Amino acid sequence: RLGLCEPILRFSGAIPKEEELAKMAAGDYRFNVEPLDGAAHGFALNELDRHARGTSRPADHTDFALRALGNVFFLGGECVGYAYVWPDGAIGPLACASEAYLVQIFAYALVTLSRTHGASWCRALVPGSNRRIARAALRAGLQVNKTFIFASDIAARGFEKYVGYHELLF
Repeated sequence: RLGLCEPILRFSGAIPKEEELAKMAAGDYRFNVEPLDGAAHGFALNELDRHARGTSRPADHTDFALRALGNVFFLGGECVGYAYVWPDGAIGPLACASEAYLVQIFAYALVTLSRTHGASWCRALVPGSNRRIARAALRAGLQVNKTFIFASDIAARGFEKYVGYHELLF
């Protein structure tokens, strides 16, 4: 039986100025960042996905890595997050082991999007339960311009450590 599980908000707008991004990125954590490599980071990506979204998606990561720029984030040698940015301005998927890392990694994704792809605007699909990113996006001047409902035939779960990138692949 299919049930409604989670509201999804599509945030979009101009990428904040460097000063605003610096404020977003300031935090307690200093990540080591590496370009995402599906072969080298596959196990960690699967674990992060199971933890953040309830299931792994190795085939999707293979495809994402061909079409988007992905980065993985490490603390003390442990992979604690990943984020993709797309040439069309999309951010995501993005997943973290802890909600505490979300805003800093989201800010890093915004900077990467701007510097790598020369993007001046962005968009991201933010689950309603991911209040940290929703608040950070609003403070940065991004706006909600569309809403969706995530439906599933499995038990409802929160996506408070996840940001999607595509309406169908979420």
